Amino acid sequence: NHTGERGDVPDVMRGEETQLLGVTEPDFTGLVCIPGTHSKWVRIDAGTIVEFSTYMTGELFSVISRHSILTHAVETAGPLPIDSPSFRDGLATALKEPTALTSSLFRLRASQLLGFEQRADGAARLSGLLIGSELADALHRHGSLRTVRLIGAGALGRLYEAALTGQGVDVTMVDAEQASRLGLVKAARGIWSLAP
Repeated sequence: NHTGERGDVPDVMRGEETQLLGVTEPDFTGLVCIPGTHSKWVRIDAGTIVEFSTYMTGELFSVISRHSILTHAVETAGPLPIDSPSFRDGLATALKEPTALTSSLFRLRASQLLGFEQRADGAARLSGLLIGSELADALHRHGSLRTVRLIGAGALGRLYEAALTGQGVDVTMVDAEQASRLGLVKAARGIWSLAP
C-alpha cells in the first residue's frame, strides 16, 4: 500500500502501483489516470510518485443510480454510448460548473419529469456529470491536462478516453490487464535480481 504523506489530504493506493509499474519507464514524468470504482490520478516525476488523488466516481454512479431519487431517472442496462449527446452535455455542465454537482444531479431528474429528456439518457448524463466533476478537480489539483496516460479497459476506459480527448488532451490508452501483467513481471524481475 502507498499512502499520501499530507495529513490535510489523506489518501491511499492499494495495488494500483503494480499497474503504474507496468506502464511507466524508470524515468517517466507525467500524469496517469486509472478509472474505476475509485479512480486514481497519479503525478509521477522521474519515475517517482509525487502526488495522487482518488475519486469515488464509479461508486457514486452505482449508489446514485440504485439508491437515490435518480433510480427512476437512470437505466443502467448495457454499455453507455461514447458519442451520446447526454454524456457530452453532462460532461460540459460539470466542467463549466464543477461546484454545482448536486444541483446538476437533481436537474437530471427534473428534466425528465418536465419532459425535456428521456430516462434512457439518464445513465449517460449521470456518467458525464460525475466524470466531468472528476476531471475538473483533477485539472485543479494536477494542473493542465495536456497529456495523460490512461490505464483502462472496456466501456469505462472508452468513456474516460472520450472525455479527455474531447477536452483536447493527448491520451495514451493502456489496457488495465496488460498493465497489471507487465507490472508483475517488472516487480518479479526486480525481486529476483536482488535475490542472493
